[in-house]
Amino acid sequence: PRIVMGGVANRTNQHIDTVNITDTIRTALIQSGKFSVLAGVGDAGLSEIDQEIDYQKSGAVDQASAVEIGKQLGAEYVFYGRFTTLTDQHDDIRSTFYKFTLNAVNVTTRQIVWADESKLRKRKDKTFFGW
Repeated sequence: PRIVMGGVANRTNQHIDTVNITDTIRTALIQSGKFSVLAGVGDAGLSEIDQEIDYQKSGAVDQASAVEIGKQLGAEYVFYGRFTTLTDQHDDIRSTFYKFTLNAVNVTTRQIVWADESKLRKRKDKTFFGW
């Protein structure tokens, strides 16, 4: 299937490098050999492609070697996700739970065809001087 890796929203109060996370997921999908991964809207690669097409249409490129416009592939599925957080405190222990959710949506039907989530826990013990 042809897919686009959309964004991952950071809905936490922490700085989380979501671009790095999407890069890791995209790399794993490509290396699996099970997907045809396309550049998505907002991807750095897509703007470079647009610039190259504009250059090729400028007249500086021999039209016999220029790419044919309108031949890009469309995505069948879009993957997107989000990070959320929940904090819990009991006595001298503060736990923060991060939940990462990833979804795949069929572009034609808008049906969510796959979803998965993973939870991470960060525990912090209260020190003598506070958190």
